[in-house]
Amino acid sequence: PDMLFDPLCPNVYTSRWLSELLLNGAKAMSEAAKFTAPTLCLYDQHDPLIDARLIRQFFDAISSQDKTSVLFSEGRHKHLHEFNCERAVNAILQWMNTRLGFPEPLRSSEPVE
Repeated sequence: PDMLFDPLCPNVYTSRWLSELLLNGAKAMSEAAKFTAPTLCLYDQHDPLIDARLIRQFFDAISSQDKTSVLFSEGRHKHLHEFNCERAVNAILQWMNTRLGFPEPLRSSEPVE
């Protein structure tokens, strides 16, 4: 799908949006140790918008004992919106199924559009 023409995927960001992103990112980092919920983190080591080292730093700081990270290397930011989203969907399904007690992970048979 072409995200440039998707009305649900903004391509223009305001200074307010950037300000909120930086403020909330700093707050998330400062409070990461308080995060105890099961966590699945999907991120890309070559993400063009967010430094993967910051994502890893946040993930490592989370105090949850039940945390999983899935690292991509395609250089993308929105893995659920990209043409190759099947790997991301399958990672989410497997993570959820494990916690729900399903014997074998369900898999997406076709990429989600």
